[in-house]
Amino acid sequence: MAREFGMWVWPVTLADEGPAALSKMRELGIGVASLNVVIYAPYRLIMPRNAKRPIYNVEEGRVSYRPQPSFYREVGFEPERTRDFAELDALQVACEAKKKAGMKIGGWIPVFANGRLAKERPELAIENIFGCRERLFLCLNNPRMRAFAHASLEDIATNYEIDYLEIDKIPQTCVEEMGLFGRLEPVLRTIASMCFCEHCGERAKGFGIDWEAAKARAKVLAMECFTTPRHVVNRLGGDLRGDTGIPLLLVDEPLMVDLLRFRIRSNVEFLHEVRRMARSKRPELKVLVDLVPPVKIGHDAAAPRSWLAAQSYQQLSEAVDGINNCVHWGPEEVWYEIDQAKKMIGGKCSLNAGLKLYGDVSPGSVGSIAKAADEAGADGIWFFSYDLAEREVLDAVGRFIAEAR
Repeated sequence: MAREFGMWVWPVTLADEGPAALSKMRELGIGVASLNVVIYAPYRLIMPRNAKRPIYNVEEGRVSYRPQPSFYREVGFEPERTRDFAELDALQVACEAKKKAGMKIGGWIPVFANGRLAKERPELAIENIFGCRERLFLCLNNPRMRAFAHASLEDIATNYEIDYLEIDKIPQTCVEEMGLFGRLEPVLRTIASMCFCEHCGERAKGFGIDWEAAKARAKVLAMECFTTPRHVVNRLGGDLRGDTGIPLLLVDEPLMVDLLRFRIRSNVEFLHEVRRMARSKRPELKVLVDLVPPVKIGHDAAAPRSWLAAQSYQQLSEAVDGINNCVHWGPEEVWYEIDQAKKMIGGKCSLNAGLKLYGDVSPGSVGSIAKAADEAGADGIWFFSYDLAEREVLDAVGRFIAEAR
């Protein structure tokens, strides 16, 4: 049986509902409330139980805690505070409420994706094989960007009594499968997702990669994709998803294997650094990483197999205390994905099932989805999210937890 039940929550809920939200989660049997402290894109939340703001457009790239300037002096810039809730330190509210509520607190922190930062400081963003900068994803091998990431995480770990540093958007997620005017096939998406900036080049050489040869070959392979007529690619549509064609690419192109391994090891290296920092602050502070399912395509606009987004459950598990496997699907997919992830991790860290409470999830389906995660061996079950769920769905969560115990 799952040892821990968690639930995500957004700052807007603490602004509108206050710490009572955590008490309500605790009444459901939730032991961990993970608060989003910055989000990378201006998502529109639909929150049916919020009487003040049932529809809310999230601020892009602005933080809901109070950054301490001393951590960012060497970086040269700081995170920008929320404007919607200028007087609210949502993370502090959660930390102050946790003892009263009798629960743990996580800080949910997307790191290498931030649309506002990528647009305002494009020199920090991923540079694709064509020399174009991304407008959302940031390069984890850029020394200044990496320093900013470390400073942000250390700031939070030092100044807030959280129990978990929950790190999201560590992988440099693949380019979306649909552009504005058409589809991108998997080979083009994968190559176009890799960063070819000068900083990646320097670090890649340290991994023994022939950078110039790899870059030249990647450019040729990307350009060859455009010799296939776009109308053919678009009509094939549903067949060109996931990792279609990628195994053959990697068998035929060893330099692309080198680049993929380099990306994964860069992620692992960064997470090792974060965990050492967390341990130095408080031995009990745990580092979690959010990953999309190891087999099924992701649950958002970017739809590669997770391994193409520089995710390796096996290798990343070496560097963290736990993995949140965000399987926003039905019970069969949840069971399969948790089972596969457990095998890949091999007991090196804990595994939480991240399950959705929005969209087509009904009160009657909550139990079957959560039961599938439990039976597949998840160490914890976390629900996304308190804000997005209807009252009847939250009640179903409470019933499942009560019955599971």
